[in-house]
Amino acid sequence: MLAQRSEQGKLANASRAANPMILLSNQRPFRAHLAMQNRSLLTAVNRAFAEHPASVGESYGEHFVVAGSFGWALFKASLACFVHAVLPFAFEKTGSRAITELHTRMVMKRNQH
Repeated sequence: MLAQRSEQGKLANASRAANPMILLSNQRPFRAHLAMQNRSLLTAVNRAFAEHPASVGESYGEHFVVAGSFGWALFKASLACFVHAVLPFAFEKTGSRAITELHTRMVMKRNQH
């Protein structure tokens, strides 16, 4: 009798390991638990990626293009500023002109929204 119970316990443990849908004590099935975690994670990720672009009247893709163009313009201006630091006669107004143009673009966009 004792050997039979021990054998049944081993089978039950092996079955639990092979099938995550088997309930362990009073817990939810493992897959359902993961699905619930994934949904809340996806909701948080979606909110993180959509909240700010929506606040400025853009989709994620539109915001990607606009922010990327700002980044590219600032990158080019920063290179000009580094060259200007070494060669003061080169790119005398490039950095300040880029900042002014970007500020104007941002303010105009803000006023449209």
